[in-house]
Amino acid sequence: MKSKMEIIKEIANSCAEQLGIEIVSVEFVKEMGMKILRVIARKDPVFTIEDSSELNKLIGDELDKVDLIEEEYYLEVSSEGLEKELKTDKDINDAIGKYVCVRLYQKLNGKKEFYGDLLTYENNEITIKVVDKGRRKDIKLNKSMIAKIRLAIKF
Repeated sequence: MKSKMEIIKEIANSCAEQLGIEIVSVEFVKEMGMKILRVIARKDPVFTIEDSSELNKLIGDELDKVDLIEEEYYLEVSSEGLEKELKTDKDINDAIGKYVCVRLYQKLNGKKEFYGDLLTYENNEITIKVVDKGRRKDIKLNKSMIAKIRLAIKF
């Protein structure tokens, strides 16, 4: 028997497929006392506000039909954003050449967070080019050291 979340994810994926949209994640969260069903989606070349609105309506209508969620909640449909988290190997490979932020579980050379250009990702090891005290250097990090890696905006 499928769980409620599995059914909700199937509904979200089915609705997204109708619009040529890909679902990245579906989660139930509680923020500031509100329950939120958060759906993160993407579409090439761009996920627009209209896409978000249309997907939100489709998912909302389908969820109303099956009436799985008994408590009051908000349905939130949005894009990954400019600083999207790189969760899969494919995400990391697709980000090669882009500016990223890497947060580590433990400090390395006195730092837990590094910003730089993602140069390579091979054998579970990333290489980023960072600027440290005015000097450019490459840092190699094993994926097991990384708590979170995301795209970043360079100022």
